[in-house]
Amino acid sequence: MWDSSGTWLAASAKTSMKTVVTLTAEVSSPPRRPALAWASAICRMHYGGILIASGRWADADQELGRAVELFDASYRALRAAAVVRLGELRVRQGRLAEAERLLAGQQDSYAVRPWARLQWARAHGVAERRVVAAQLERAVRGHGADVLTVPTLALLAELEVGCGEVARASVTVARLTELTTPDPVDALVGYARQAAGVVLGAERRPDAIEALEAAVACFAAARLPLEEAGARLSLAELLAADAPALAATEAGAAAESLARLGATAEYDRATAVLRAVGGPARTAVRPPGQLTVREDEVLALVAQGLSNPEIARRLFISPKTASHHVSNLLAKLGLRNRAEAAAWTAANGRDLAP
Repeated sequence: MWDSSGTWLAASAKTSMKTVVTLTAEVSSPPRRPALAWASAICRMHYGGILIASGRWADADQELGRAVELFDASYRALRAAAVVRLGELRVRQGRLAEAERLLAGQQDSYAVRPWARLQWARAHGVAERRVVAAQLERAVRGHGADVLTVPTLALLAELEVGCGEVARASVTVARLTELTTPDPVDALVGYARQAAGVVLGAERRPDAIEALEAAVACFAAARLPLEEAGARLSLAELLAADAPALAATEAGAAAESLARLGATAEYDRATAVLRAVGGPARTAVRPPGQLTVREDEVLALVAQGLSNPEIARRLFISPKTASHHVSNLLAKLGLRNRAEAAAWTAANGRDLAP
């Protein structure tokens, strides 16, 4: 039941994030022999997961797109795992329609968390949310419990609180505590403390704040920026009624981080807290999305009026990959079509010659 955080959890138990990123980047470099394209694809897939967890989403997008392309050219049967990771990235970015297409029909265990988040976002009312929580709980039961299920159990606890099943969430937190106590890795403890803080907050317990503060510290130490921002946001929501100034500080810090990442749904949630407590507006902070180097090249060619097949020939990539890059850059820049992309390029002084 690995996702990008699970990949990082497995790696972080033995080495640093810097070392993991360096080593994985080396093994995911272009294969010297075409017959090894599938090996490069596997490495890029896992590297993409690590990049998602570490907040380098533009790079993750590029690596995962390349992994899918290599799988298509070598061992297509393995492409699902890379596609699911792209689906997870789209969920984190709030690009739910794309995520739904990518995750549709996927049986990979990696899909469990992004699928649950997607279904939760689509749910209407408590009854539908309870169905999502119950399906996630069944998925956890089906895979057994070990440290790699910790992020999924933490999500389950939050969903159970979100649909009013606080007693069930308390049981889930007890399972988290049991799993994380023997091996107190920062990321593992962060998930457990955040889930505990959410449950304690729902029970109006005073130690909820301490639990969430511990989660923030753990995620910061583990270098998981989305998780750290999420814990800050939960803390801000808990503080809003009794300590609005402190809530504004935490929500503001979360909003800044979420804006840099491009996590639109959580960003909107953070700005809602800021408005509620009278904090400064942050609507100008959210960037449209950072383009990868390849997307910059594609944007320049789109602005010149080239079609996807023409872009593919110019950059020595497949037309399908060219189409993928065009869709990504339009979504990141908030543009509807190629004409708007050309106008945006001219207005922002981009070089038209890649």
